[in-house]
Amino acid sequence: MRKNNLLFFTVFVFSVIAGNCFAQYAGWTNYTNAKYAQAIADSGNELWIGTYTSGIIKMNKTTGEMTFYNHANSGLPDNEVWALVIEGTTGDIWIGTYSGLAKFDGTNWTVFNTSNSGLPHNEVRALAIEGNNIWIGTYGGGLAKFDGTNWTVFNSSNYGLPSNGVSAL
Repeated sequence: MRKNNLLFFTVFVFSVIAGNCFAQYAGWTNYTNAKYAQAIADSGNELWIGTYTSGIIKMNKTTGEMTFYNHANSGLPDNEVWALVIEGTTGDIWIGTYSGLAKFDGTNWTVFNTSNSGLPHNEVRALAIEGNNIWIGTYGGGLAKFDGTNWTVFNSSNYGLPSNGVSAL
């Protein structure tokens, strides 16, 4: 009987501790409609959140109003969003997805993939802006640089990258 009481007590204490450790803080608000966010970009009054399964959420930081963009209601090529970056001069948002790269200017969507551009692989995991260039890390094609016209690809074959999987820039 004593073993059963000790086991019950141990399970009870672990449950209480684990429940408190993994509980959501009461002051937090959940803004996503997805399992989790994979990318966030701040454009001043708006916060852009790229999600794992539900596309993008644009949230107005003042009003809390949210707009949801997904493959079904926009030009987003895929609902699995890996990377977001905002171009400083134009305010365009660049979106790295499982099925290609997208640029959204607030009205129009432009999609780049392996069949219509120099993008070396469709799964875009990382993005960075440097001057007029956008750097694109792909999960299989290495690194690409796009200057608005020309594509340059850096990979394990031509530039000695240790891997063609680029997950961060």
